[in-house]
Amino acid sequence: MPRSTFNAHVADVTGNARTGAKTNSVSASYLNVAGTTVNLGPATDAFTITEPVITTTKSVSPTTNVKAETH
Repeated sequence: MPRSTFNAHVADVTGNARTGAKTNSVSASYLNVAGTTVNLGPATDAFTITEPVITTTKSVSPTTNVKAETH
């Protein structure tokens, strides 16, 4: 049985959130040695979108008020 692996870049929109599965489908055809078209599929497979979870931290130094100099 043939197997294919894919990576995809998806748009950053609400419908492409990390929750829930999406479905990929594929069909293919080829000409065999007799010149006859052979159709494959459609085949489907579910996949999950993975998004990074990014945590940021901000700090300021010094932590006391600093007056800006005026000229």
